[in-house]
Amino acid sequence: MPHTSDHNAPEPEQGRNWFAFLVTFIVCTAVFLGVYFVRLNLEVDREREALAERLVRCREQRLNTLSSPQFRAALQENCSSIEAEFLTRFGYAR
Repeated sequence: MPHTSDHNAPEPEQGRNWFAFLVTFIVCTAVFLGVYFVRLNLEVDREREALAERLVRCREQRLNTLSSPQFRAALQENCSSIEAEFLTRFGYAR
């Protein structure tokens, strides 16, 4: 019986290279996604903080205003719209 070699069988070195590539790809993808979500979370935190600061300033201004009832009503409406935006974007009232 003549000896036939199987030319389609992968060499062990090719299998190791493929595995190393796969591991590298998974690690790089995990690092990329981790950095992306950290940056996204930081951006949302900044937006939340800025909106909360606007709401606090609005409430302080409304409480410290001794002007006309129309101006107070406008401030109340402005504060209510900021509260609604906060609730819509972040899911809870501040």
